[in-house]
Amino acid sequence: MKSAVEIGAAAESFVSFKLRSFGIGVHAAAPGSPYDLIAEGKNCLLKIQVKGTKKPREGRYHFTTSKGRGHKNRYVADDVDIFAFVALDIEKVYLAPFA
Repeated sequence: MKSAVEIGAAAESFVSFKLRSFGIGVHAAAPGSPYDLIAEGKNCLLKIQVKGTKKPREGRYHFTTSKGRGHKNRYVADDVDIFAFVALDIEKVYLAPFA
């Protein structure tokens, strides 16, 4: 797994797997959406943006919380409800609300 696209796809699959293992319904977002997954909350749908990395750099995990290729843009409140940060090497997911 080398490219950012492959890392992202693996991270999205892992988050889907983990949420489903807790009985949470998960669906892939439409292509071009500012988020990757939709999770079924108790009375709502939650937009999840997944950010993955395959290993730490200099002892820390680094994630970019911007969107776009080349020119980066900030996420806004309407784009995403939750960020899912995935460390693929240790198979851990950290969920953080958009703030």
